[in-house]
Order: sequence, then C-alpha cells, then structure tokens
Amino acid sequence: MFIIAPAKDGATRAHVRPVQVGAMLGDEVVIHAGLSAGEQVAASGSFKLRDAVLVAIASDRVAVASQAR
Repeated sequence: MFIIAPAKDGATRAHVRPVQVGAMLGDEVVIHAGLSAGEQVAASGSFKLRDAVLVAIASDRVAVASQAR
C-alpha cells in the first residue's frame, strides 16, 4: 500500500508500507494492521507509484484511513 505524506523535504511523496489485509467487502478491503487512522493512501493509480516519488493530490476526494466501525 502507498501512504501519501509529506517527506522530510516538505514535498508530498508516496511511501510504500506493508499492511495486513483481511476480508473484502464489496469493493473495499479490511486492513487489520499497518495503517493508522487519518493516514492518506493512494486510492487509484498505484501501479504508477514507486517509493518516495513526488505526488500531487488531484482532487478533494482523497482516501483517508478511518477507525474500525
């Protein structure tokens, strides 16, 4: 999974992060471990990403990790 966050240089970058996945619920996947609430993740286009690559948020529609319901 790619986390989208500011790097030490202040630029927004994609960072690779291993996660533990669980069941699929429709088009969503349960993440059991490796992601904290509030972290932004790449929701599309991740096939183009590499670790530490510069990214830009294309719109206000951003995937953000939420706490388990």
